[in-house]
Formats: sequence, structure tokens, C-alpha cells
Amino acid sequence: MKIKKFIAAVSAVAISAMSLAAFGSLSAHAERKDSYTFYLAGQYGSHTDAWTANSNGNPAVSVTEDGKEYTLTMSGEGGQVTADDLILFIQSDANIYDYAKEGVEGDTGIKNGNLNIEISSIKVDGKEISYTRSGSALTTGDNGVDLRLNIYNKHQRGSETYDIDPSFTCSTGIEVTFKTTGLFVPAETSAATDAPTDGATDAPTEGGDNTAETTAPTEDSESGETTASTTSTTAATTKATAAANNNSSSASNSGSASTTAASSSGSASTDTSTNADTNDEGVTVAVTMLTIAGAAALVSKKRK
Repeated sequence: MKIKKFIAAVSAVAISAMSLAAFGSLSAHAERKDSYTFYLAGQYGSHTDAWTANSNGNPAVSVTEDGKEYTLTMSGEGGQVTADDLILFIQSDANIYDYAKEGVEGDTGIKNGNLNIEISSIKVDGKEISYTRSGSALTTGDNGVDLRLNIYNKHQRGSETYDIDPSFTCSTGIEVTFKTTGLFVPAETSAATDAPTDGATDAPTEGGDNTAETTAPTEDSESGETTASTTSTTAATTKATAAANNNSSSASNSGSASTTAASSSGSASTDTSTNADTNDEGVTVAVTMLTIAGAAALVSKKRK
């Protein structure tokens, strides 16, 4: 009973761990969207408290296409701006973990370079100001998940950014024109690669020499049975051919016997499908003719 309780406890712990892992995976890898919300956030001079979309003269923009330019604004007088009261960044709701490479532990859309926000221009009161992007500007929001691009932010530890001159005067507002990269590309998947299948290669079968040594038994492609009869037939044909050739030499003085023997030899060497019984009949005919020729010669000699 103690063993059963121990096994049940271990199983419960394993199931709980698997459930937590699955939940964590679902929370980190939400489904990609057809559009994302972007807005300009921060503060400047006397213009403060624009931390969420539409909170203080900073309307949200719906981004639906990579490579297309969108303009974000934060309107309102700010007066003289200094480094102490300037914070400015582009914030979105795009989850960087949705752009991780499949099966790569700890990967994100920022880490692998799939995602980017590229600023085309920054204007204060309608006039463009100088902007130079730094290496740590592309980061995430306070939740550690949503894509953000800092423009000037000395308060985000590890992503401190000083990409514009903080000393300016703002009477009407700030405009930032940007475009995105990688938000709407297809998700990376592991392409299924089929391993090549090695086909069975049939070894070439040597034949046609009428020799038992070089005629190996072959597997019949339809029935799978070994046809060993080829070997025996070839051997019989070879034996018959040799016998016919010997008889042909012995009967060289007889025209009709020589002709018959030669014919039998030609048939045996040309037609490899002739069976052993047919060749034996040829040999019998040759021997009979030779006997008749010998008897005729003996009778002729006695008459002389």
C-alpha cells in the first residue's frame, strides 16, 4: 500500500509540473494579431502623465503593415524641456515572445532580430530635430513582454537611451514617424524534411555463357521463389553440346553425318532455351548415322 501511495504522489507532482509548463508556454506564446496598437508615451517639460494610450494628447495608432510609415503624436505645450523632465518612447502591445524561433530556448523577436521599429523622423512644433539611434534602444515595456523603442529614457535600467538632444522648447507637441519590420511575417516553423529512402537495388545477373559456373540462381520478382532450374538446364545444354561436337569430329569423313552433327551443334549453341531431351535426340541421330556410314564402308571393302 505504501508503494502505491508513493507512485500516486509522484504521478500527481509530474502532472502538475506538466500543467504549469503548458500554461507558461501558452502565456508566453500568444497568437499573433492582424494589427497592433502603438502610441507615443512619456513626458516633456510641463507636459506630463502620458503613460498609456490616449491618456494625455497621445492617440493610439493601429499598425497593420510592415514597411508602412505611421505617425504618432503627443500634443500640448511643454515649455522649456530639460534632461531632468524628458522621457519619450514608442510603446506597442506586440508580444516579443510570439516571434521567437521554434524550439530555441529563451529566444525572442528582439534577440534574433526578427522585430524592429525604425524611426524616419522626429519633429518638435513641426520642425525636424536630430536623431541617432543607440544600440540598446529596442527593448520591452515594464511588463517585459511588449515591444518598445526608447527615444530618450534615462530611467529604464539596462536600456538607458539618449538619442535626441533634451534641451528644446515645445509649444504645440511632438511627432514621431516610424515603420515596423517583422510584425507581419509568417511564423517560423520547423520544416519537415523526409529522409531519402534507399530503394532496393537488384544486382545484375550475368548469363548467356551457357556455363553452370556463371549462371547464379535468381529470385523471381513476382512469386519470390528461386528458379534453380536455370542452372540445371544450362548444365544439360553444355553437356549435350560437348557430346555433339565430339561426334561431329569423329564423323568428319561422312558428309551426311558431318552435316547432321554440325546442325545439331548449331542448334544447341544458338538456341539457349533447348531442353536436355531435344539435345539427347540429336546425339542419338548423329550416332546412328555414324554407324550406318561405317557399315556401308565395310560392305564396300568386302566387295572389292
